[in-house]
Amino acid sequence: MPELFRQMQEADADRFSLYAGIPFFMLESIPLPAAEEEAAGQLAAIFQVPPEFALQRLRQIQERIAGAEFLAAAFTYPAATQEAHLPITANSEPVIRGIYGLEDLSRPHTLVITQRGGFDWESPLLIDVDGYFKSVDSQPHSYRDGAVVRSGDLKIPRNRAGYVTIDMGRVASRHGQTANRLFLPMEAVDDAINF
Repeated sequence: MPELFRQMQEADADRFSLYAGIPFFMLESIPLPAAEEEAAGQLAAIFQVPPEFALQRLRQIQERIAGAEFLAAAFTYPAATQEAHLPITANSEPVIRGIYGLEDLSRPHTLVITQRGGFDWESPLLIDVDGYFKSVDSQPHSYRDGAVVRSGDLKIPRNRAGYVTIDMGRVASRHGQTANRLFLPMEAVDDAINF
């Protein structure tokens, strides 16, 4: 097995152990102290994991929240910028392309979703996230003409493995209905699946 592939598998296993050891949905109902070390100690006792493990999970969650807040602040447009024309109804399947990074060519870091005829902002959009995606250069795509999808905009269908549903109404409430493409970071998909 190539060394880089082995390292990638180890990193995936470590990340999964954090998700499985302290699931996010269980954290939401636990009041935690403000001090990081105290919160880690409390979580270590509740979930019966080492304090270092709990601290690492807390930091991971804080980084993800900070990243989502940054994206929201940097790329959110008020709903008031919506054009006053009638929404275009979608008349075809979405076209999905991937933006790949040099550090991991096995899967894209972001999916770029377009739909001929525009998006139907009133209905959820079902997306296959486990497929093979043709590469698209990230340069011609600007976040200004698209909308960034967050993990909170995603739902995982119970009967469709490898798919996510995008709540288009939530996306439109942040970006308006003028976006002609959606940017779906794979990290948001991972968060939705694992949280």
